[in-house]
Amino acid sequence: GIATLLNNTKVNKSFKTASNLVHFDYKEFAVHNLRGFAPSKDFLLKFNKQPSVALLAFLYDRLRHFDLKEFQANNKKMIAAKNKLVANSVIVPGYSVNERSFWLFPVIVPDVELCATMLNKRGVDAYLGATQLRKIPPPSERYKQPAKTNSFFDKILYMPISEIVPEDVI
Repeated sequence: GIATLLNNTKVNKSFKTASNLVHFDYKEFAVHNLRGFAPSKDFLLKFNKQPSVALLAFLYDRLRHFDLKEFQANNKKMIAAKNKLVANSVIVPGYSVNERSFWLFPVIVPDVELCATMLNKRGVDAYLGATQLRKIPPPSERYKQPAKTNSFFDKILYMPISEIVPEDVI
């Protein structure tokens, strides 16, 4: 269905281009259809009770058609992006993890709206908020709110860096 189409690079790229021409929010459409429900504050509670059929079908399709060479090529591109960003003093959450694979690449930027707009114009499908990355609140009111963590989450921009992202943009 829709998840399979959105998982096809050529279809996804064409859909993105057409959506931009008519000012349609394709990101929200894609996220909603791949997950089976829109992102919300209680996302994990919903997910734990009943995994989305669309998400399970998407996972099954990805695992059934897994291509190790493509995975390694994408990971190589991600590691190059991580190294360039870290070398230029950009905070990349989890940058020191040795074994890592990527889907959305989180970076912390001073102005997420401006950076997302600039990156989208250059072909990087930067996104705000479509992730399962969540803050874990303190277990009780006796603990302080993690101010630095809260600040970081307000400045996280997610970039899918894959084979469709131009090499010169990385």
